[in-house]
Amino acid sequence: SLLANIAFGEREREPVNRLCGTFRPRELYVGYETSTFKKVTAFYADAARLPVQPKRRFVPLSTPVEEVVALAEAERPDVLVGYGGWLDLFFRTVAARGLALRPPKAVMYMGEALPHGARELVEQRFGVPVLSRYNAVESFKIGYFCERATGFHVHEDLCHVPVVDDDGRDAAPGVAGRVVISNLVNRATVLISYPIGDLAAWRDASCGCGRTLRVLGELEGRVEDVVTLADGRFVHPRAVWQVLKDDADVLQYQLTQHEPRRFELRLATLDGDAFARALARPLPALRRLLGDDAVLDASRGALERGGGKFRAVVSHCRPAVG
Repeated sequence: SLLANIAFGEREREPVNRLCGTFRPRELYVGYETSTFKKVTAFYADAARLPVQPKRRFVPLSTPVEEVVALAEAERPDVLVGYGGWLDLFFRTVAARGLALRPPKAVMYMGEALPHGARELVEQRFGVPVLSRYNAVESFKIGYFCERATGFHVHEDLCHVPVVDDDGRDAAPGVAGRVVISNLVNRATVLISYPIGDLAAWRDASCGCGRTLRVLGELEGRVEDVVTLADGRFVHPRAVWQVLKDDADVLQYQLTQHEPRRFELRLATLDGDAFARALARPLPALRRLLGDDAVLDASRGALERGGGKFRAVVSHCRPAVG
């Protein structure tokens, strides 16, 4: 299925190629070091011979905005790729600080939805079209934006994607429901009617681009906050996840920012010994991520849920990007 994924990706690469005016656009990809994307590309390097290699520069998610801007100015990528929340704060920071940035030809967000107003900011102020792809670890190809960016054209031949209401019935077009997937390609890990945790709605009309694949509207769902630090830097939730994800003693975590420099880390662990072991490992790395002047209180106990949706990173501070 990983090797088949190479060919299946051609239809979602075509709109990007058309916008960029080249068969092989240059990408600046901002992500985290241990992502599935990095693992898949490493597999391709070992298991496949690709006659045309992508022109892609990977940048760690923790890289300061100024360094990303400098790299973009030096290399002039065609496409800037990143998580929705990161791209929103990146362009807001560039605008607020007046940083010199010659915009790329396209912006691609993946992994999470764009915050409200982010598309308008990027497209209207910077003049850059915003595209997206709907992929998941459980099913690589779910949907993709065409040049018109009206929603996700669903890969109906690769993934069956019902949208259902609370009773499990098909939701009507325009009505938000739970996205359920059945992967039609991966025969090693079979997923049938798997609720992926996202909310979306089918578009009423087909897309004017002429493609006949059904169109799914932009996703609603998983919500996490981006942490804005006292020195103006911001920390994406995936950077926090990267610090804690491999610790076997951490069953679940929640980082709450109460003030610009004051944080609370709550851990769900099996017992007190597991909590003590967990604190000894990721806590120093988390302190470095949040800054030397950060005050971080750690405790063990139940994790807060708001409105029924769990957020692993919660900030009670308003973003300040100026």
